[in-house]
Amino acid sequence: MSDNKPRPEDVSSPDAIIKAMYATISGPAGNRNWYRERSLYIDGARLIPIGKRVHKDSDFQMMTIDEWIDDAEDYFGENDFYESEIMRQMYRFGNIVQVFSN
Repeated sequence: MSDNKPRPEDVSSPDAIIKAMYATISGPAGNRNWYRERSLYIDGARLIPIGKRVHKDSDFQMMTIDEWIDDAEDYFGENDFYESEIMRQMYRFGNIVQVFSN
């Protein structure tokens, strides 16, 4: 696990984690709380953006959290960006949850 401890309210449930993720990346142009964003993921987690993205075209791309932040940070610094969930598929296997959030 990372030394960056998450807020207990951010990780109290899968719903809370997703809500915190969208809250962290959404907002007016400027800096984001990347410490909070990183705290939502375990070490080794991957993000997989696909298709046309706001700031560039992209095919399937697997990224670490830090790679994703490096990729998006300049865009968020110069542009308002608000994102909310419109759809979710969630699969639970005991204590493991896999979530596809759009």
